[in-house]
Amino acid sequence: MKKNLEQINDQSLNRLIEFLNSGFEILMESDLVALLFHCYLLTEKELLNKIHIETRILNIERKRIDFAIGKVTNENKRPSIKPELVIECKIFSNGFTNSQLLKRFKYLKEDIEKVGLWTS
Repeated sequence: MKKNLEQINDQSLNRLIEFLNSGFEILMESDLVALLFHCYLLTEKELLNKIHIETRILNIERKRIDFAIGKVTNENKRPSIKPELVIECKIFSNGFTNSQLLKRFKYLKEDIEKVGLWTS
């Protein structure tokens, strides 16, 4: 890659913010993940084969990560990603009821735990 991952991350997230500030409307988490994919690929085309969506991470069983950058490995029984970067997305849309918000916070906690498994 021409740029290091920290530079790519900074530039990609700045592009994401520009899109969001220009009126791109997020309805579902998949919209945000798709926009992340687009922003990272615009920033560094060589990531094409390293960006993975809803994917398995090496040594984390039965959990999927929303967005990861890394190489595919066959170290375990199934192909998985040896990540350099993982991103879990969670949106809290306007109009959610208290019950829906409580459920989203439960999912948020689970996402934080997933990311913690990768970093440990």
